Amino acid sequence: MRSAWLAQQGMWIDVGSFSKGYVADRALEVLQQRGITNALIAAGGTICARGVKPDGSPWKVAVRHPRKEDSFLTFITLRDAAISTSGDYERFYEKKGKRRGHIIDPRTGMPVERMQSVSVIAEKGIDSDALSTALFVLGPEKGIALIDSLPGTAALLVTHDSSIVMSQSWPEKIVIY
Repeated sequence: MRSAWLAQQGMWIDVGSFSKGYVADRALEVLQQRGITNALIAAGGTICARGVKPDGSPWKVAVRHPRKEDSFLTFITLRDAAISTSGDYERFYEKKGKRRGHIIDPRTGMPVERMQSVSVIAEKGIDSDALSTALFVLGPEKGIALIDSLPGTAALLVTHDSSIVMSQSWPEKIVIY
């Protein structure tokens, strides 16, 4: 058994950056235990896919445009993988004309301002979920370096000025729909 402790009274751990991915992974495990080998589970910003659609084709998932509500950056196919997106476009407030999202940079204690969204593909939802939040905080240079060091992962980042940065492993071209 592994354990952890918090050094000071009143400290707490926020599991929001990976809990939805964990829940989606666990749901797939339960389905598999019951003999269901093809499924698509959506939990917040995380989507986990196993197997294929009923017609035998792969699951297709849209990556939302962070500033155009009804537009998509791209569509990807998922099979036995997960994608998670962290962004500043669903949970935010505006102050003095500046958008401030819910993702806090632990180094500054302030909302991250240099990113609009980060999508990460990984084998497990818990990994894609945690990594999308981590890359949102790290930014494009350090974020892509991290993804490039992790086999089986890919990332698509949209910066504050709407520039798109992709890891070399990102599976699709970007075409805004």
